[in-house]
Amino acid sequence: MKTNIENCLKNALICKKEEKQYYEFSINEFVGHLKELRDRTKNGDFKALNEFFEIYVLNDNKGEKQ
Repeated sequence: MKTNIENCLKNALICKKEEKQYYEFSINEFVGHLKELRDRTKNGDFKALNEFFEIYVLNDNKGEKQ
């Protein structure tokens, strides 16, 4: 499943209390994936970049074919 992390982070700033749990989960997952990306690329595994961007998209990727 792809996640538009840019929208997720923006929405987390303005979310209602009852929506907070969803955004906390998403942000925690994102941070975990960033740490994994850091560790793997530090060890020379640059396939991690492709894997990361298979999961996370940004608003400027909207027009690209998925």
